[in-house]
Amino acid sequence: MMKYLALNLLAESNLNVISEFYKLIAHCECVVIESRCDFLGNELCIHALLGGAWNAIAKVEAAISGLEKKYDLKLTLRHTDQRNFGEQSELYPYSVYVITQATPGAVHQVVSFFTDQNISVNEIIVNAYLAPYTQVTMISIALSVNIPSQLSLAELRDRFMLFCDDYNFDAVMGPEKD
Repeated sequence: MMKYLALNLLAESNLNVISEFYKLIAHCECVVIESRCDFLGNELCIHALLGGAWNAIAKVEAAISGLEKKYDLKLTLRHTDQRNFGEQSELYPYSVYVITQATPGAVHQVVSFFTDQNISVNEIIVNAYLAPYTQVTMISIALSVNIPSQLSLAELRDRFMLFCDDYNFDAVMGPEKD
């Protein structure tokens, strides 16, 4: 029976950490189920879901402390299970893209629109950039959501577009494509 370990790793920017992290996982005979690696400022962030036999997970937990000391990492580990969507049998995966001026509440407003309607959010990616010509700081918000089949997609899309108009967000919402 496969066991799962979720982890977050934060380190000062160092490409050796990336290589050594994935080498350690392979050495401990775990499988990388999901992983994201990116930089926030000068900090390297690795988020991973590992799977394996209970003893392989235990090896990772024991061995990763060596990396933690070597690279002065901040590390969070948590045992978990596969994601459970509860009673929802039919969910429609949708992608949502929003562009707006960077303001303190923008991300919260977009996320709350969906969570207030019991729509699960799978992923949120936010990136800031300077607008050409005006040099105003803008943000792009990309969400992956699961819409329950009992909701009317047309009504939800209309409500979302009205919501975006109220906040002056430019947005697109459509089914996820492989």
